[in-house]
Amino acid sequence: MRARPAAVPAWALAAALLSSAPSAAAPPAGDVYELSRSREIAILTVSAASFAASRLFWDGLGREPCPCDAGSLNSLDRGTAGRRGASTASDVAVALAVAAPFAIDYLDIKSGGSSAGFDRDAVVMLEALALSSGVNQLVKTATHRPRPLLYGLEPGDPALNEADNYRSFYSGHTSSAFAVGVAYARTYALRHPGSDAHWAVYGGAVLAGAAVGALRVAAGKHFPTDVLVGAAVGTAIGLLAPALHGPKPLGGGSISYAPSGLVFRITIPLR
Repeated sequence: MRARPAAVPAWALAAALLSSAPSAAAPPAGDVYELSRSREIAILTVSAASFAASRLFWDGLGREPCPCDAGSLNSLDRGTAGRRGASTASDVAVALAVAAPFAIDYLDIKSGGSSAGFDRDAVVMLEALALSSGVNQLVKTATHRPRPLLYGLEPGDPALNEADNYRSFYSGHTSSAFAVGVAYARTYALRHPGSDAHWAVYGGAVLAGAAVGALRVAAGKHFPTDVLVGAAVGTAIGLLAPALHGPKPLGGGSISYAPSGLVFRITIPLR
């Protein structure tokens, strides 16, 4: 497998939705997000450019000779070196994890008697997916970590010559699942302020993303640390995308002094 074009539909579909969605200084009644054509175009341009730049160097940079030595890995990853398996389950899982938030959001909004506002939610979630995919592809292109499945192969094995097999860091499937899931959880919390159900939505997003990550490790596509970083990056982007569209800011931060040094505090609202 040479490349994952999933990022292209994400930013392309977001652009299509944006072209048909009304632009307003403030969201209409029932909506939780503001859309600005200039801001959305900037976000989608960054996403598309990141993906396109990674494609230019996908086959040429970040390669290292294998077979690989598992002794060079940290203790957490070492146990998964040489693991191989079918990745179909993880592909299906990430497709479901990404699609489900859109379907649930539509049904949630529709239950109020109208689907108004879904297009704005969809743009925000698609931007989270596009940003997650673009950043992931750039990082993969700039790094050269062999996938677990390359460990233990004999010299001359065809898998050693596939560029994608040197793109283990970090897990794009996991990052995408967390980005869209967390973006929807934040959307739900904004649409239903005061509801305790939003914790269940956040929990569902985490469980879905974790399941995708576990399947990627089981398939020999990623190390545990690849999945952990993918989860962290996806979560950050999943919170960032809604924050860029109001009405509540992502959070606040402060720096204070302590006997042991500087103390950094960051507040991230989840409801």
